[in-house]
Formats: sequence, structure tokens, C-alpha cells
Amino acid sequence: MKRYPAYKDSGVEWLKKIPEGWGFKKLKHIIRKKITDGPHESPEFIDDGVPFLSVDSIQDGKLIFENCRFISKDAHIRYKKKCHPEKDDILMGKAASIGKIAIVDVDFDFSVWSPLALLKPNKNMVEPKFMEYTLKSDYSQDQINIFSTLNTQQNISMDDIKNLSIVLPSKPEQCSIIKLLNQKTTKIDELIKKNETLIELLKEKRQAIISHAVTKGLDQNAKMKDSGVEWLGKVPEGWEVRRLRYISKSVKTGATPPSENLEYYDEGNIDWYTPGDFGERLELMSSSKKITALAIKNRVARIFEKGTILLVGIGATLGKIALMHKQASLNQQINAIVLEERFIPKFYAYYLNSVKDIIISLSNAATLGIINQERTKQIICLVPPKEEQIAIANYLDQKTARIDETIQKIQSQNEKLKEYRQALISNVVTGKVRVDEN
Repeated sequence: MKRYPAYKDSGVEWLKKIPEGWGFKKLKHIIRKKITDGPHESPEFIDDGVPFLSVDSIQDGKLIFENCRFISKDAHIRYKKKCHPEKDDILMGKAASIGKIAIVDVDFDFSVWSPLALLKPNKNMVEPKFMEYTLKSDYSQDQINIFSTLNTQQNISMDDIKNLSIVLPSKPEQCSIIKLLNQKTTKIDELIKKNETLIELLKEKRQAIISHAVTKGLDQNAKMKDSGVEWLGKVPEGWEVRRLRYISKSVKTGATPPSENLEYYDEGNIDWYTPGDFGERLELMSSSKKITALAIKNRVARIFEKGTILLVGIGATLGKIALMHKQASLNQQINAIVLEERFIPKFYAYYLNSVKDIIISLSNAATLGIINQERTKQIICLVPPKEEQIAIANYLDQKTARIDETIQKIQSQNEKLKEYRQALISNVVTGKVRVDEN
């Protein structure tokens, strides 16, 4: 890409030079109406009605209506008197996830909550899509972060939003920039989407390999028998079917030390797991939060040994499984399963991971889904001979490691693509590279 023939000093230290003929404008000078936000109250949500979006509805720079909440038409009519999003308007996150930007690209009515600010571009001065790209650029995002304040969460005020400045080329140049960025970012987004689809396929393959190995074994010629359990079907002839209570020493929950006692947390070096630590990896290597030895000594938390299987018993990650890589503690949302010595923890971590849907079905889903110790003990388990448990665990370690490595490489590619997309937008809208007007 080329540079513009002549540049001038922008007067802004971190922006440095901009093309001759380009200028600066504060947002308040290129919008046609005062910046507003959604209601500062919690509306009554209904099953179906007018879509009601908050800042979490901006994902990957786009407005997402899937799984959104709904309000009544009367509530929408009341709210839109203050804040009425229309096509080609810009929405900006101003609380918590500040700086999230998306253009309104739909014609139907919807309302927004107070964490979103609404900007209505003056189309005589600025193309809405150019404003969107500019607000997504590093230059604008840096301004947003500089203006933001941090109390319980990060915020940017309405007054500070209107005083954000953007670099403004002529309207024909804006249109050329939009055309180029639309083409380039569409190609990048398509690559990212293909990679994300591939990642999902690899995860499905990984899960299928695990499920087959822990329920059918590794010997394709093994004689099979009816397990007596409908969802398990046939299993190898030498395997037994038992409830978890008959293969475990104990099933206990963790605990949370009183948060007001800082001695339990400050400079702690003991891993203390919460459901938020559970990710794609089967083994937990380290926790995001730590506690001190005093918490263990005062019995407000307990230690579990390496090889303990952890099962999330409540919340959004209900049924998630992990294996403790080393001695650690955990909170009360997690059930800790300690097996009898003759059973291999890694095999059963894989097994429980493969029957997550069955485990969730044991929860009290009529209210808040909970799997307590007694329900955990009711989980149906397969019991292969010990040597087969070891062989299956080793086999799955090798197979899943290869798949995980491939997934990691693809995720790394996507991160680089996103970085390139961000750099491209930032360089083009600030005139670091030239866009031909054709």
C-alpha cells in the first residue's frame, strides 16, 4: 500500500502526521443529535416482544440479536423518546466493556440499555461506516481508555464521548476507505470464520475419540455385552457397571474463606480453584486465585490431593470436569471426587467428561441446576480392568494432545488475523497508508 504525497503535523503526539487536506473534528461537531443512552432502570423482560440490547450484544464488532432479551412495545415507546437506535447509527459501550463499537445495520425497532451510548452521524460531514471504522481504530480506542474512569467498573462519561476527536478526510476519500476496508475485513472475517468452524469440528472429533475409548475400549475385536444401561448400550465383556459411590473414597465440596479476612488471601500461594478456572484442558495446572496456609489451618478451606477429580456442581459450567495436577483447594461450587487406589483418576476424568450431558440430567433442573455430593455418587461408571484404564488414559493423552496442538495453532492464526485487521483499520483511517479514490 502507498503513502499520501504530503503530510502535516497532526498536533497530537501519538498520532504524529496526517495527510495534507485531512482535518480533526470532535464527535459533537459531526453528529446530528445529542449523544444519548438507554434507560437507567431494569425493565420488565418478557418472552417475546421488542429486542432489548446491552453492551454484551456487541460481539466481534457487530450487533448480535440472537439470545437477546425482550421488552413490551409500551416500554419501547417510552424508552425510544430518549434513545431511539436507527439504521446507520453507531452504538458504543460506555460501561464495563467500554469502547465496543457497532453500526446499526438493521431496519427493525429495538431498544438499548444504559451501558450503550447512541451516536447519530451527520451524514453531510461523515459517512456512518467511516465513523464506525474510526472509532474501532487504535487511535480512538486509546482516547476512550484515556478518558475512562475506574470505580467498581470502567466507564466513560457522555461528556467525554462527545469530546473524542477523529481524523476526517473528505467525503470521497471516506467512501474509498470504506470500500477498501469492507473488502479487506470481509476476507479476513471469512478466514477467521472458517478457522472457527474447523476448531469446532476438531473439538467434536476430540470428544468422539474420548467417548468411544472410555465406553468401548481400544480393542476393536473385543467381545461386547449389553451394559443394562440404555444410554451406554454395549460395552466390552470384561467391564463392570457401578455407581460412582462404589469406586470412590469420598465426594466432598470445597469452601470459600471469609472474604473480609485478608489474611486468608493476601500473598497466598495455595491454588484455590473456582469454576472460572475450568477451561478446555482436562488437567488444572494453576488457579487464578490463591489462599494462604492460614485458611487451611483455621479450617475455612481444605486441601485436596493431586489426582482428585473436580466436578462443577452449580452454575453456568455445571457438569464441567477437571483433574487436579497437584495438591490444591477449591470453593463450594465444586465437588471433589477421590477414587479408591485401584481406580485410575485420569481414566475417570476422561470418562466423566464424556458423559457430561448425563451428569447434568441428574441435577435438580426444575430450579437452579445443582449436583450435590449424593447426586454425584449416583453417576453410573464403567469399570474396565486396571491395565485397560491405564492404556486408555495414555492413548487419550496422546490423541487429545495432537488435536489440542492443532487447535492452538489455528487459534493463534486467528489472533494474528484479528491483529492484522485492527492494524489495517488503524493505519487506513489515520492516513498512514493511502487509499486510491476509485
